[in-house]
Amino acid sequence: MSLIRAAPGTRPPAGPGLLEFPIMRAFYRGLALALLASAAAGAEPRLSEVRVALEDGSVKVSFELLDAFSDETMERIRTGLPTGFVYQFRLDRDRKRWFDASLAARTLQVVAMYNAVTAEYLVNFKLDGELVESRVVRERLNLELALTRLAGVPIFDLESIDTPDRVLVRARADLGSKTGFLFLPTKVTTGWHRSRKFRATDEAG
Repeated sequence: MSLIRAAPGTRPPAGPGLLEFPIMRAFYRGLALALLASAAAGAEPRLSEVRVALEDGSVKVSFELLDAFSDETMERIRTGLPTGFVYQFRLDRDRKRWFDASLAARTLQVVAMYNAVTAEYLVNFKLDGELVESRVVRERLNLELALTRLAGVPIFDLESIDTPDRVLVRARADLGSKTGFLFLPTKVTTGWHRSRKFRATDEAG
């Protein structure tokens, strides 16, 4: 302990500030870079309105994944790496005063692979791991639409709706992971989006 006392009316010399420690400078530098990266990223990926149609004994879902397909996504596909998005769906019973009860869940994986020989992109659609459709496209716009726009895709069977109550479809997209604050990988998903409420008998009506 120092025995030197400050003269009356004066302040003792200030100690080193937080930013004078290397670890704190690195922390605040990383925070600033993370904030700048977040600001530069622009709009967050999200789903448009989730629409449902009851046709041919199926619940068909339509929506678009917005602000998800980027130059980075395109570059990854062009390197030959299988790249795409995973769409998760839940069929829930509507409850007015409690959480919606889940009746079924399904996963649709949409993955693109680039063929450098033919300069074509093969897009595979797998529902719960089973291949249900394949498309071959050449242009970037068509590739982006194939990966991000679902139009009338049959997800649930009406026979699986074993309830007279109203039900609804919830959907979200899983975009994989990215390096976030302090270089830690974080999972990137959209929020859950709900469709209108309906009954299995609405198909006839």
